[in-house]
Amino acid sequence: MATEPQKTNLLNLLSENFTGNTRAIESLQESLSEVEPIIEYFTPSCEGFDTRIVALASSINNIKSEIVVLYSNANAVGCGTTVGQSTIRQDIVRNLSYEVSDETYVGDSPFDIITTTLSSGNVGYGTFLTFTQNDLTAGIGTAYANLQTCFGFPCISGICVSYASSIAVKESEIATLRTELNSLISPVNSIKTERINYHVRRYGDKIGIIELTAENVRINTAIAALNNPTFDPYT
Repeated sequence: MATEPQKTNLLNLLSENFTGNTRAIESLQESLSEVEPIIEYFTPSCEGFDTRIVALASSINNIKSEIVVLYSNANAVGCGTTVGQSTIRQDIVRNLSYEVSDETYVGDSPFDIITTTLSSGNVGYGTFLTFTQNDLTAGIGTAYANLQTCFGFPCISGICVSYASSIAVKESEIATLRTELNSLISPVNSIKTERINYHVRRYGDKIGIIELTAENVRINTAIAALNNPTFDPYT
């Protein structure tokens, strides 16, 4: 059992700690209120780049769907062969995001990565983008080989050549769209990478507030116990 001066000293210490924590919480709250608007500085640019990238990826895959139809129609009239056929696959832009990028995240693994497909519903978020051409996970149809050659009936050579020419035009359109899309990935990733520093600061502020608040709850419980006459024999 502590002597009365020791108990008094302990109460004073706990009170000082509580006061110090309270001041630290106030400071962290001020820091949090400062960093939130800074993060928003990045939002219009990140959303602008991402929105254009989504549109480009959508256009690419729409053209690929049109190519699938052309191949199917060509095959139906005897153009092309199943020997050497391949699968047409979508182009996919993925949004890789550290957990710390989520404004509500206060867990223990801030740099775990969450991967989603970039869409109109998540533009501007995340930490960086990746672009995969002809993604192996996303087959959408068949490309028949030797499309300019007639195979079977009914088959007219000129029609086969026309189908092949139409597909070549669309493939050229895809190449142009890919060039633009690729040109946007690096700039937006650079912007998002600079933003992550403020995400980390925001996360640190929130975690600090949570931990100090919990500590103050414990301190209050300890002070109440020391001031409770019931516990005098033990304190």
